[in-house]
Amino acid sequence: MNGSGKSAGQSVAITEALTRRDVIVWAVDPSKGMQTFAPFLPHLDWVEMTEAGGNEMIDALTQVITARANTLGQHSYKNWTPQAHDQLGMPYLIVWIEEAAKFFRNGTEMEGLVMEARSAGISVIISLQRPSATSMPTDVREQLGGAICFGVKGSTTADMALPDDVRDAGARPEAWENRKPGYAYLVAPGVDEDRYATPLRTYLIDDDQITGALSILSRTPIDPVTAAAAGDAYANRTRYDTDTALTSSDNDRQEPVLMTKDDTEQAEKALLEKQVDREIDAMVGDDPDDDGYVPDIDADQEIAPPGEVWSFGQAQAAAPEQTPEAGMESLMAMLADFRAEEREFIGPKDFGPYGKGSRIGRSRSWVSMALGDLADAGIHLSETDQAGVYRLLYPEFAEA
Repeated sequence: MNGSGKSAGQSVAITEALTRRDVIVWAVDPSKGMQTFAPFLPHLDWVEMTEAGGNEMIDALTQVITARANTLGQHSYKNWTPQAHDQLGMPYLIVWIEEAAKFFRNGTEMEGLVMEARSAGISVIISLQRPSATSMPTDVREQLGGAICFGVKGSTTADMALPDDVRDAGARPEAWENRKPGYAYLVAPGVDEDRYATPLRTYLIDDDQITGALSILSRTPIDPVTAAAAGDAYANRTRYDTDTALTSSDNDRQEPVLMTKDDTEQAEKALLEKQVDREIDAMVGDDPDDDGYVPDIDADQEIAPPGEVWSFGQAQAAAPEQTPEAGMESLMAMLADFRAEEREFIGPKDFGPYGKGSRIGRSRSWVSMALGDLADAGIHLSETDQAGVYRLLYPEFAEA
C-alpha cells in the first residue's frame, strides 16, 4: 500500500544488485517511470516507461529465455552460475516490473516467463501495490520463487502475498499498514525458513546516495546472445548516459512519459503482428534448403467420414460456497472432532483444505476470522502467546 516503503526497499535491492560485476537489470514502470528510475537510468541496461514499451520487453523475454537456455546447455550448464559469466560473458539478468497489475489486467502473459526464467539466469521481479486474484493470476503467483511483503491493508491482501505456513507462523503485515515504513517479511531461497515470519526493515537511501554508489562502478555489458535474442525492441531502446540521471535536488522529477491513444494502438498492433509472424514461422518453418517440391495430394478429394464417434461425459458442476451459517456449523463439528482426539492447540491450518467443495466450504481468511471471533468469546477457544494458535477449550454446557 502507499507509504509502506515498498519503493524505497526495492531501490536498496536494485542498488545492491547493480554493484555486482555479473548482473544487468531491465526495468519497466508504466505509471511513475522517472520517479522510480531517475537515479538508476545510466546503470540500467534497458528501461521502458510506457505500457507499450513494457509489452515489447516482456515479449522479447520469451526469445531471450530460449536463447540463453540453449547456449548454457551447449556448454553443459544446467543452470546459470557465475562461471557461466566468466566463460561466456553472459551476465545474470534481473527484470524489474513495477505496477505489474496494469499488464495483468490487459492480458499480458507472464506465467511462462517466471516458470522458465530462473534456469536461464533470469529473475523476474513483479511489484504490486495490492496483490489480489484480479491483479495477479494465481498461476503466476504459484510460480514465483519468493516474496517480500511490506505493510498491507487487510488480511485478504496479506493472504495473497505470503504463503499459508508463514501466515500460520504469525506473519501479520496488515498490522503495520503504512505506519511502519520499510518493515517487511522476506520469503526467499537462502533465508532460514524459521525466520520467514520474522520482520525485517530495509534501509532508507535517497537518490543522491544511489547515484554516488553506482557512479564509481563500470557498467556490466550485455552478452551477444541476449542482445540478439531481444531483437529490434532492444536494439532501438532509449539509451541513457551519465548526464541523464536525476537526483533528489532536481525539480522536474515528475515529468510524465505519455503515449497518445493512437500511438498505443499502433504499438499494440505492431507487437501483435510480430507475435503472429513468429508463430507462423515456428509452425511452417523457414527451410533454406527448400527445393520447391510439392507432394502429390488431391486437394479436391473428400475427407472420409469417421468410422467411430467418441463422446465424453460432462464435467461435474462446481460446488457452491457454503453460507456463513453452514460454514460455522461445519467448523463447530470439526471442533468437536478435535475434542474427541483430545487436542490441546489448533490453528487455521488444521481446517484445510479451504474454499468451495471443502468440508467448511469457506475461504482460509474466513476461517481465520471465525477462529478469532470464537477466541474473543472465550467459550470454545482462547488465545495463546503465539499468533494464529488457539487453545481448544472443553466447555460443559448445562442440560436443558
